[in-house]
Amino acid sequence: MDESFIGLQGVRGDLTKRSQAIRARINQWVGIPCGIGLGQTKTLAKLANYIAKTAERKPGTYPAELAQVCNLTALSAQDLDNVLATTRVEEVWGVGRKI
Repeated sequence: MDESFIGLQGVRGDLTKRSQAIRARINQWVGIPCGIGLGQTKTLAKLANYIAKTAERKPGTYPAELAQVCNLTALSAQDLDNVLATTRVEEVWGVGRKI
């Protein structure tokens, strides 16, 4: 499976912590590290996943706390604007020129 999208409406609790637990379980059971991105839309979730994968590979590009699991829904409006301004749209697979 390359990627998956699920709706989390109505899910209670800290979605970032839940996602970190899911990521750890996937790595333990399947042995495949993955990135998890959460966003208000599928496009923002795809961007969040890109950030989750990129934050460790390109230190200083994104805040370290967005590595592996990036929850854009938990960011303040200003922090979200900063993250969006940092990302060139053509860098995100399936968005921009790469669609």
